[in-house]
Formats: sequence, C-alpha cells, structure tokens
Amino acid sequence: MPRAFRVRFSNKSQSVDPAVHKDVASDPVAARAHRKSRHGCEECRRKRTKCDETLPSCLRCQRRKIKCIITTRPSRWRQECPGGRQELLLSPPTSSLLIDAKLFQWWLDYACKLLVLDSQSNPLSFPLIEHLAISPALCFALESFSAGHKGRWALDSRVQFLEKRSLALTLCRSELIARHVPLETTFFTVLLLGISTPFTENVDNYGKEHLIGARAILAILLQQDKVVHSPRIEQLLTYYTWWDMACAFSVDPLELPALSTVEVLSTVSRASQPTKPRFAGCMVEIYHVLGLLLRYCMQLLRGGVRDLEHELTLEQVLTGWHPNSNREEDILFAEVFRKHGLIILYRVCRMGKFTTDGNGESPDGRSALLVHIYATEIISMVLPHKMGTAFWNSLIPPLLTAGAELTSDDEALRHSVRDAFSSVCSQCQTNTLERAKNLLEEIWLLLDTGIEISYLELMLLKGWNFSLV
Repeated sequence: MPRAFRVRFSNKSQSVDPAVHKDVASDPVAARAHRKSRHGCEECRRKRTKCDETLPSCLRCQRRKIKCIITTRPSRWRQECPGGRQELLLSPPTSSLLIDAKLFQWWLDYACKLLVLDSQSNPLSFPLIEHLAISPALCFALESFSAGHKGRWALDSRVQFLEKRSLALTLCRSELIARHVPLETTFFTVLLLGISTPFTENVDNYGKEHLIGARAILAILLQQDKVVHSPRIEQLLTYYTWWDMACAFSVDPLELPALSTVEVLSTVSRASQPTKPRFAGCMVEIYHVLGLLLRYCMQLLRGGVRDLEHELTLEQVLTGWHPNSNREEDILFAEVFRKHGLIILYRVCRMGKFTTDGNGESPDGRSALLVHIYATEIISMVLPHKMGTAFWNSLIPPLLTAGAELTSDDEALRHSVRDAFSSVCSQCQTNTLERAKNLLEEIWLLLDTGIEISYLELMLLKGWNFSLV
C-alpha cells in the first residue's frame, strides 16, 4: 500500500507535526475517512465529478486540455516560528497548499541527492520539511526541480517544470515583500530556482540574478548573526560558497563581489564541529578560496594585469589547507578540490601563453609537471568510488579540470574519465553536464593536434557562461 504524504502545520513545535508521513493502511480512523472534493474546479463541479484539486490544473482538465478554474480555498496556514525567532514572521501566509506527494517523494528519493555530499545526512531531505510548512514558494520550487529531474529535463516534462517554477518565482517575490517567511527559508527557494535555471533551455543563463539575490540574503543573515548566533548560518554559507564557486568564472566581480574572507573565516572558526546536517561543512574555506581564484583567472584571461602577490597567497592557502574533519571521505573530497585549485592556478597563471615570470622569461616545466601529477592523482582518487552516489555528483568540476590535462599518452585514463562523465550525465541529464563532457572532448582534440589550451580559455573563446553545479 503506498504511503500518503501530507504536509501538516503545528502551532506548538518548531518543526512539522510527526504525523506528516502517515500510513493510511495502518490507521483505521484515516482508512474509514473519505476525503471529499470540497474545493474542486468549476469544470468538475459542472460535470458533477470528483476533482483531484491538483494545482495549477486538475488532472481531468489536463487530459481534456481545457482551462482549469479552481475556486479559492480557505486559509488553513498556521504561523510557524523556526529557530524561535517570532519577530521575523510578520503575518502568516494567506493561502493553503497541498504539496504534490509524488514529486515530493521523488525529491526525497532522488533529486535532493544531487546537491549533497552525504545522502545519509542531508539537510535538503526531511530537515527541509519545516521550511516547506511555511513557504508555498519553496514548495513549488521543490516540485519544479523534481518535475524537471523526473522527466530528465526533456521537452515533454518542461511544461510542468516551468509552470511550477513560475509559481515559485511569483510567490517568492510576494514572500519577500510581505516578510512573513524567514530569510533562511527564502534562501533555499532562491537556491533551488537558481541552480535549476540553466536546465530550462539556455545553458549560458546560469542564474546570475538568483545568485545575486542569495548573496544579498546571506549578507543580511551574516549581519544578524553577529548579534544572535544562528546554528544554521554555516550550512547556508556552505551552500552559497559552493554555488558561488561553480559560477565564479562566469560572473562579473563588479556585479557580484566575493564574500569577505575575514567574515567567512570568522563564521567558520566559530563552529566547534563540522556542519550538521552536513553538506561538506568542512569545505567552506576551500570553496571560498576557489571562488576567489576563478574570479582572478577570469580577469587575467580577459587581459587583466597579473598580481603575483595574490597568486602566491592563493598558492600558499591551497598548498597548506586541510579540512576540519577526520572522516576519510571528507579528507579525500577536500584533497581532490585542493589539487583542482592548484591545477587551475598553475595552468592559467604559470603556463598560459601570455604569462611570463618576473624577468620576462617563460616559466620552466616545473608547473607543467605538477599539473600532470595532480591531474592523474585526482583521477586515481576519484574513479575507484562507486558512481551514481551523492558523493560522485559533486566531483565533476575537479574531474573536468584533471581530465583536460590528459595527453594522448593517457588514453586509458581518458577512456575512464569519458565513462565517468557518461555515467553522471545519464543520471543527472542536465545540459550543463553535457556541455562539460563535450568541452572535454574538444580539449583533447586540440591537445592531440598540438594546440595547448585550458578549458577556461576555451570557454572564453566560445563565449560560454555555465555553472558546474
């Protein structure tokens, strides 16, 4: 017997009612109850048929391809106060929302695992329910993401994805204006809308407006955190620095400056242990540093002036950094991203055709040797792990960086990297991953013909802007 998932709202606790996931088969009272369609659409009322009340269009109207007009439903929202901060909730939402159980289940089983390091400790899984209980915008953002992922982002599933996305955008604006939803909750809405933006059609639209919005929300929360410490601030900071890193080579630093390093480090150092529930909580510092590195590389490749002192600082941080974690998986994950950063630094700043050392002479081959060593080490660390896991989905950026350094002499490794990309692409089905895979193949063709170029330079030449989330 399938489980029925219903979101309920408690007026006592800070999270949802424990009866959110209620098995009708095990509850005789619930089994006897017949749920009538009291607020069906006008067409179903006219035909005297039971309406399933699906928003924005019931299934009957969808099948007949007619306009579905659903009567206004009475408000059943109760004011929630996550974290005990009542002053942030000025008024409760004024509409009722029943989340799509199938899409919600898909989110829990599959979609949310694309955005975490550890699927067993997942802040975007059940912990997100208390946010859903107070934000219709987040509900639709989650349903939109799930609809797209369930349909493999194909054209036939895009209608539902875009409809729910449009509702999420509209409601998110309303919630920001009314200020009845905490900014922590709105951050998750903006995150889901932002990272799924490239999956609509235009892969070069990496969700800049959403990233800027998330940056503004986080700035307010960091300022508030100086007065009242929030247990969730490091979790939000981790998601933002990860997202910012993925887009850093595309975004204009004048439009979206990096977070203050001092502010990031002070927030991280305050925590006595890694973020729980964790999304690579020990990685905040390295994500931030990689974001700074990619911004610098973008400016440099576009004709900017080298800053040797800044390059040395980045190199020292990347060389000496270690995660604040004893977990073997965390250590491996951190080591892969650390070497990923060093490869980019050496490739762009020490090996680019336009770069020279302080005496105007071409640099020696030491950087090239290190780059190839780090590339093969990354691949040897990554490939033994089982593909298709939450851990694997986050390793595409370093795998692309390492794979782009493989020469024709590394044909066996190229084949392994190609298989890894195909596996992740088949699971995620996003156009950004397909583009990354094609970019890698093009880099190998150029290298085999004697043209040495980094994938970042090739992205600029093609005018590509895409996020490697």
